Amino acid sequence: MRTLKSKGGFTLVELIVVIAILAILAGVAIPVYNGYITKAQDAAIVTELDQIASAAQAANAIAESNIESISVAAGQNNNATITVSVENGKTLAKDFDADFAMFVEGVTDVADNTPGTFTKVIDFGKGSYEKGANWTRANGWEPIA
Repeated sequence: MRTLKSKGGFTLVELIVVIAILAILAGVAIPVYNGYITKAQDAAIVTELDQIASAAQAANAIAESNIESISVAAGQNNNATITVSVENGKTLAKDFDADFAMFVEGVTDVADNTPGTFTKVIDFGKGSYEKGANWTRANGWEPIA
């Protein structure tokens, strides 16, 4: 007489429980991962923007005016418009445009009659800075809302 032995394996209920646990873990992990991606994109953009701020201050170092604000507005095809402003009543250094273009790779002077206005290809991505950023002496870089 032959006896039936229990075959090893998982029951349907056990498999469903494992799938439910994996779904819960994925539901928690995906938003956290997306947050890390956004923070990494923001860090990369701020690094590039810091180069622009440093270049603006270096290009204006010989002038008797301080850089008060820098606006970097995102445009189409990743063409950002950079506008550098100084204190009221003051002007940028005489050779600011040429010096700034020398310090920042890929920047283009928009027009000689508009000092402190440039374009540069900047991929802002989908992070907090996707519309651009503003820099002020007091607050540093802040995303455009």
